Formats: sequence, structure tokens, C-alpha cells
Amino acid sequence: MFITKVDSFDPGNSSGIVQISRSPCGKFLAVITQTSLCIKDLLTYKFTLISIYTRDGNSMDQNGFNHWIQWINSSCIVVGTQAGHVFIFNLDDSGNIINHSKFYYQSIITAYSSAYNTLIVASSGPKISFISPDGVVRSQVQFESSVPSIIRHIDFSDNTAAFTFSDGTVSISSFKESDIIKQTPLNVNLLPMTDIISTKIFRKQIALLTFSGMIYKLPLNTDRSEVSLVSESTYLFNWARDGSHIISLTAEGFISVYSSRTTRSSKTKVDFGLKINENTGLFPNFITSEIDGSGLRFFCATVDKCFVITFAATDYRLPSKVFHSPTKIFDQLKEEVRIPDDMVNEYFPIQYATTCNYNALIASRSNFQKYNIEKRAKNSLSVPNYMCRALWTQNDYFISIVFDSNDPQYKLLVIDPETSKILHNIPLNGVFITAEYKNNHILIVMQYSAIILEILPREIKLLKEIKGEKESPFEGGTFSEEDLSLYLIISNDRTLIHFPSGDVICQEVSYAYCSQNASLLFIITHSNQFVRYNNAMIRLPKPFLYIDGYIGYSLPDEYEIGKIKFLSNQFLDIILMHFIDNPELVAKLILSTKDQAGLMDGFVLFVKKALKQKKQGNLAKICMNIQDIKDHFLVVALFSVDPEYIDFIKSLLPKYEELVVKFPDLKSDLNKVYK
Repeated sequence: MFITKVDSFDPGNSSGIVQISRSPCGKFLAVITQTSLCIKDLLTYKFTLISIYTRDGNSMDQNGFNHWIQWINSSCIVVGTQAGHVFIFNLDDSGNIINHSKFYYQSIITAYSSAYNTLIVASSGPKISFISPDGVVRSQVQFESSVPSIIRHIDFSDNTAAFTFSDGTVSISSFKESDIIKQTPLNVNLLPMTDIISTKIFRKQIALLTFSGMIYKLPLNTDRSEVSLVSESTYLFNWARDGSHIISLTAEGFISVYSSRTTRSSKTKVDFGLKINENTGLFPNFITSEIDGSGLRFFCATVDKCFVITFAATDYRLPSKVFHSPTKIFDQLKEEVRIPDDMVNEYFPIQYATTCNYNALIASRSNFQKYNIEKRAKNSLSVPNYMCRALWTQNDYFISIVFDSNDPQYKLLVIDPETSKILHNIPLNGVFITAEYKNNHILIVMQYSAIILEILPREIKLLKEIKGEKESPFEGGTFSEEDLSLYLIISNDRTLIHFPSGDVICQEVSYAYCSQNASLLFIITHSNQFVRYNNAMIRLPKPFLYIDGYIGYSLPDEYEIGKIKFLSNQFLDIILMHFIDNPELVAKLILSTKDQAGLMDGFVLFVKKALKQKKQGNLAKICMNIQDIKDHFLVVALFSVDPEYIDFIKSLLPKYEELVVKFPDLKSDLNKVYK
């Protein structure tokens, strides 16, 4: 992900911004100021103001300023005041405020959240109250053992709640909706960290913000104890892109994006145009932040001004060189692809995008649209009620995984880029997790199964199927084209297992990828990346976002807004040096991947490293085993090795007369070396 632009927006009322919050359905953005509640439309390009409620002077005098906001569900939102009064607003399906009510909570509210269609509030004790949308306290629960009396922050996700106490400790409690009625005491499970100010849970992960501004990430519901440092000097942060990224904001205006896939961050300095306060000599503090449903717009605000930061991202399941923002496509080969304004308005926001030659296919919430970049022509695809979950280009076809809401199941679509016709529509069994493709093969990983398909001109052929177990659902995977063997990540400690052998390859795996046309298995674990070849695990310097042959692509650590380019890194030399004392194995690897990107440059780097380690004998043996291609590689190495090694490289090459015939374009360079 990288930032494409920064804008300010009108919150609807400028009487002192307090908080912004997205509705659970992702359609609405609520902004509260000291005196008003504004509902804005997140599904329009300029997020139109839908509804506004402004309290009058009597209400302000009697109830105090607005202090906090919490969605109970997408049609019910709660606003609390400093004096303990709670307003409940009901919305229609379009986001219009249709009515409201009010009640007074007898105790000081120290934290709040929502779950199971109820408002959760904490008060001193600590005491947890569950309040229905009509303002009735359904039940109150306490903790099963002693904890600090003040809860500073509550975060709830699925059946898990994180309670942050005034002393900086955090307890993870699990409870079901039935526990609310039974008033079951909350279990106490303290995390091994202190100095915490707030938390955010996403599924099986939790991010923690400390008083010093550090963000840490660690897994939940597991015996694993690894802790990842996400960011430093942070003011505000949010999970984004289905938990694959964390966006954070510093007091100095740096926006940092952490990738769970690569365990690395990219950051940039944003000029928000803020003015220094004449009285304090400081810039205004950012007080609230939110992320939209696509994860491509980050909202933040000071007391006086609201901002939206727009990102471009690649599909986190199937990373490629094609990025997209809510309104544009960024192809690293074709630069920026501008989408016509009428398409932007009709299909906003773009959630998936891919290109094939001069055709681009974009997917919004429930629509597909094809756009011919060269002809500037567009046409829709007839795919009613199909929600896109993955989109890519393969063998000159558009391929998509969709969810059919009319016939509730996932499906694989194969689409002709020229005619826009759906050539194949294949039902899939279970919940879609991820996919991967190489040449004409596709791996589709579902929650409890994995299949490998082959795309043929007239049919899709099932080549392999693996069944999982209910206790160990799949969470990712990759496959080798050599023998169609699979490497699947299962939920237990994210263990990577080889199928069909059942061998355990590695644990605590974030991501795994088999290279195309080679037996190289790339594994990203906790802050590390390895490549596995011939049963050896070789550490690589940094995790990559995308791999093409022997070139790993990553985003820079720092960049200017809208001016990002991939960083490319060679890694073949690292692998070959690991096996330098096994010349036959090195030669086998080179020959098996002689058409891969980066092979030439990687081999030259390998030669230079091997020479410095006095491995001339091993190099000679390797060259004997790659006779068909060695001259092409060595003649390039000849021009880049240190002068002391030139004679050795010459000894491995044919005579000068043969070289100038074989490489006529290099004659002048060869003359300089051989003169």
C-alpha cells in the first residue's frame, strides 16, 4: 500500500470535532462535534452528507458536550456526553436519522464498545453493563478475579474482548451472547505486556498501542508468544485490508503502513497544512482516526479539521505489479491508468483491479466493469449479485473468485478480456481463503480443502484435491508446478505442511510461495524470510511483497506521495553461495530455471562472491555442467569482476576469435579486455 493523495473534508459542522467512526456495514461515516452528529456516505466519491443532528442550547446546558460515539449496529448509533447522558439515534437504510432517545447512566463511563446488538459500557469497580438499543440495561457482569478498578479502553471482536486497565495491563476475555444473560463473570487472561493505552483486535491478532507510542502485534488464542514491533511514535492506528495491514499516524505527520505479509513498513511524511498554535507553539494534535471498509481510505482529524488519506494497494491474496486506489489503477508497466469520472461515480470504490494488454477489469462491491485503456471504452459484465473476492490475469484471461449472494457459495469465473463473456463458472466448496496461479495452473485454498485446476482452451480440469480436518482449517498455501505437491498453512501454530507426505516444513508461517519453474519454496515467518531448496533453509535479507523469477520486489521504507516505485532485489547469489561446495546441485538449479528473470544478474553476483572466497575450482566445475549457457553468463561477468580475476574468467570462455563471432555486439568491449 502507498499513499496517492491527501484531502481535507467538511465534517458537516465545525463546532469542535470529537470523534469519527465507521458503521459496521461500511456504508456510513459518523462524525461528532461538540454539538452535532453528522452521517456521511462512504459509498460516494466525495462522501456526501446524508444527515445531521445539531443539539440546541438547552440540550447543551442540561447534558454537556458530546464526548464519545459508538455504533451498536448499522441502524443504531450512540453518542455519550461528558455529563453521562447517552443519546441513541436510529437510522434508516439510507443513513438518515429518523428518531432519537436519551437516557442517563448513573455512573461515570470510563470505556465503551458494542457486541451482540448491545452497547457495552464500563464504570468504576470495574463494572461492565450491556445496554439494549432502546436504552435498557440487559445485564451487568464483573471479572472472576481481582483487576484494577478502572477500565480505560474496550475492544470487542467476535467472541473476544480486550480490556485495557488504568495501570496499562490488558486482559483478554472470551464470552458468548448467552453469557450476557447468565451474567457469567469475565475470565482474566493478562497479556505479557504493560504500559498499554489501547488495543485493536482483528480476528486472531491484536495490536497494542503503548503510552510511549509504540505499536506491537501478537497472536491471540495460541501458545505462540512472538511480538512484532509495528511502528514507533504513533498517535493513532487502524487495521486495514482485511487485517493484512496496519496504518498508523505520528504526531509529526508521518503515515506508516505495516504489512503483515512482509512484516515490514513503508512510511511517508504528509503535509496536512496545519498551522502552529500561537499560544502553545505546537501543531494541533490528531485526536481520532478511522478506516473505510476497503482499507484504502484513512480518516483522521484534529479538533478543527478532518482529512482523508487515499491509498493504492495490490490484492493482498495475489500480489502483483498492479495497484489500485478507490478511483484509479496503477500498473507498474503502464504507469497510472485514469478511470473515467462516470465510471468512478458509478462503481466507486474500486476494490479489485487487473490488466490484460490494453484491457482493465475493475470490481466494486457487487459489480464488474471492463475498460479499454487504448480506446477509452467501457462495458459492464453481467454478473448480478457476485461479490468479488480475488481478481487476476492469467494466460490472457481475467480470473476471479466471487461470492454469489443469490446462490450462497463461492465460484471461479474465467472471463474473456476481449468479449467480456464468462467462459467458465465453477462452484467451489466451502469458504474461500486464498488462491495462487502459475502458467496454466491455479491453486484454490478453501477453509477445509484445497484444489489445483488446469486452464485449458475449452475446459477447466481438476488435477488434485486435498481434504482438511475440522480441527485444523487451512489459512494459506502454495504449490509446486514440478510435481503439483502442495504446501498448506494450517491454523494450529500456522504450521506449513507438505502434501501428500504430511511432513512439517515450518511453524509460525505468515506466508509461503513456491517459485515458478523451480523447486524454491519461500517462507515468511516472524520478521524473517527463508528460501527452502534441497531441504536447506536459507535466510534472505528481507521479505518481499512480490517475486518474479530471481527478483524480489518490495516497497521502499520511505517515499513521496504518489511517486512510489518497486525496489528490486536479487537473491540468486545467496542461494548459490549456500551450495557452492556442491557444484552439481548449483548447476542443476541454474539449468532448471534458465529462463527466469534475474538469472543473469544473480549469476554474475554469485561469480564475484565465489571468486572473493577463492572458489575458482568450484566455479570451473559448475561451468562444465552448464555448457549451453555458460558463455552468455561468463562474458557478462568478464566485464564486472575485479581485474585480478579476469584471466580466470577468460580460461573458462572460448577463444577471443570465437567470442566476437558469438557476441558481435560486444566486440568493442571484448577488444578492451583482450588487448
